[in-house]
Amino acid sequence: MRTDTLLIFFTAVGLQIALVASVESDERNEEVSDEVEDISELQKRDQMEFDMAEIEEDQSLEDAHYLEGVGEELNDDEDSETQQGLDNMESELESEEEGAGGLTEEVAKGEDEVE
Repeated sequence: MRTDTLLIFFTAVGLQIALVASVESDERNEEVSDEVEDISELQKRDQMEFDMAEIEEDQSLEDAHYLEGVGEELNDDEDSETQQGLDNMESELESEEEGAGGLTEEVAKGEDEVE
């Protein structure tokens, strides 16, 4: 009977140790699982932030290229307007010279008549 009692006692102690080990293992697995989920969420968040940063960078590059193109277009327009203005000034000067030349000829004719 003493052997049976010891056998039952050691069996109960063994089962209790196995149960405690199983519970601790489950707790560790839950902790590890929670840590893995947290890391996974952080990685997803980091990836989203990285993607957003890339999108913003691409957008700023597109804006810069657009502004550069518009600036070149404006410079081309200004250059053509400047050239057109210079051409207009040359035309006006030629017109004034012709008009002044005609007056000079008339004055010269008038002087010839006076003499």
